Amino acid sequence: MSIRREDLKNHDFSEVATGEEIPSPHPGVFLRETLDELALSQARLAEMIGVTPMRISHVVKGDRPLKAELAMKLGKLFGQTPEYWLNLQSSYDLAVAEHSPDLNLETIPKLTWGVLRRNLPIKKEEEENFTKDQTGVLPEKFGADQEKHHT
Repeated sequence: MSIRREDLKNHDFSEVATGEEIPSPHPGVFLRETLDELALSQARLAEMIGVTPMRISHVVKGDRPLKAELAMKLGKLFGQTPEYWLNLQSSYDLAVAEHSPDLNLETIPKLTWGVLRRNLPIKKEEEENFTKDQTGVLPEKFGADQEKHHT
C-alpha cells in the first residue's frame, strides 16, 4: 500500500502537527510495553532477574531511574545491550534537564582563548602547549568546540 501526495491534501493533521518536540519518554514506558507484548507480569519479571517487584514497579511508573545494574539484567533477559536501556534513561534525563527553569545555559560562555585569558591565570609559555584555530575557539580535542545537545 502506498500513500499518494494528493491524498494528503484532504486530511487535517492539526492534532499531530503542533510543531512541538515530542518529549523523550521514561524508560519505564518501554519496559511496560515490552511486558505487555510478552504478557509478562512485573512480579514475574522481578523474579526472573532477581530484583524486588517494587523496583520494577517504580521504573514502570517513571518514579525511579533505570540504573546500570537493572539495564544489565534487562539486557541479558531480553537479548539487548545494557546501553539500549541506559540510552533511554539518558535521553529522558536530558529532556527533563532541557526543560528545567534553573538550567540557564545562556549565562555560560563558550570556552575561547579570550574567555580563558580573562578567567584563568595562563602564562605566555603555557599557551604554547595549546593550539587554536583562526577563530580563537579551543580545538575539539578539549571538548569545547562541540555543540550542546538541543541548543
